[in-house]
Amino acid sequence: ISLWQAGVRNVVASSGTAFTPQQARLLARFCEEVYLFFDADSAGQNAALRSIDSLYDAGLEVKVMIPPAGEDPDSVARKFGRDKIDELAYDAVGFIPFRVRKVNLEHTGIMAKEKLVKELGALAEKITDPTRRALFYAEAASAISVDQAILQKAAPSGRVEAGNLAFRHSRSQKIEMEFLSLLFSNPGSLDEALEAISADDLDSKQLSRLYSAMIQQYQKIGVIQADKLIENFADETAISLATEVASIEWDPEQVESETRKYIQLMAERKRKRIRADLQREMAKAEADGDHERASALLEQIKSFGL
Repeated sequence: ISLWQAGVRNVVASSGTAFTPQQARLLARFCEEVYLFFDADSAGQNAALRSIDSLYDAGLEVKVMIPPAGEDPDSVARKFGRDKIDELAYDAVGFIPFRVRKVNLEHTGIMAKEKLVKELGALAEKITDPTRRALFYAEAASAISVDQAILQKAAPSGRVEAGNLAFRHSRSQKIEMEFLSLLFSNPGSLDEALEAISADDLDSKQLSRLYSAMIQQYQKIGVIQADKLIENFADETAISLATEVASIEWDPEQVESETRKYIQLMAERKRKRIRADLQREMAKAEADGDHERASALLEQIKSFGL
């Protein structure tokens, strides 16, 4: 608001840690260059870092504006106005120079430099466009004075296109992601979902944790707010996963019917799992000669309608 009042146009708030690839692609429809302007403290700088991969992947050129010591975007706008903001934009630096600006590459220890190499390599691998990825590697290698091959080798293996993580290849995990994304789009259906599906029914531990957080938030405040959920996660993997789930798009006219379909799908999957577990127990009881136990399990199977 302060930036707008100071006369700065074409400015949007990133909503803290909830900035998503979907939002980055939306920005790319209207511009080719993005200036990040966050607080100078560590929280602000970390927010800038979390936005980078989505912005690069959307094909945007990224520059970082650095506020004066002791100031933040709001105070700069209020105290100094549009002229100072224009000055900071003129002096803005690219992301890679911004990231390494406080690192003494000549005297830093090998562990610190290794961490920087892995960080930049991992970020490069999130850029799906091969040309942009290659250019990022070249600039990063030059900035930190390492061979480009070292930087590429340090990147995590198994890069997955379109922002998908490798562990999501299974049909089961894909269903769970889509199920949770529908709850973000249709939070009023959570009561119905809870009657059929608990967090323990999800195969993915990370998605189970996300579902638990959604349930807790809904029961506490009556809504599901993706940005607030994500802010409470500490590790980057959880943040990335929750952000991607929340950004899955659904046709608004089909959200209601799709939600019901996925609740039924998840419930049926749970029923099949219960049936399989009971059948295994019954087979073991029969093998052990425990006919009473086997009969009880058979009745239990029947009571579930299985």
